[in-house]
Amino acid sequence: MSAYTVNKETIDSVVTTAIAKGVATPETANNIGQILWQQNVDSVNYRYKENTPCEEYVYAEFSGKANEHWESDADCLEYQSCEAPEYDESISKFILDSIREVK
Repeated sequence: MSAYTVNKETIDSVVTTAIAKGVATPETANNIGQILWQQNVDSVNYRYKENTPCEEYVYAEFSGKANEHWESDADCLEYQSCEAPEYDESISKFILDSIREVK
């Protein structure tokens, strides 16, 4: 399996949805986004035995069409973030699962 670091817009899409669903707030958006992006970078680093640092995440509201594609963005993020052995117990997985549970 290959892995890559997702772009910031993917993280923004997921975080915007987390806020809309009450899983996050604008005040926690930077931290939530950083956790998600860091897990993704950790996964890529684990897969390719690299040590690339994660960029700093600063939340920007996703302006896509009512964020109708957030589920595919979340699926992509999860797929690209699951290489590291601790993923199933990670905060990142908990966040993504929590967003999906809220209707």
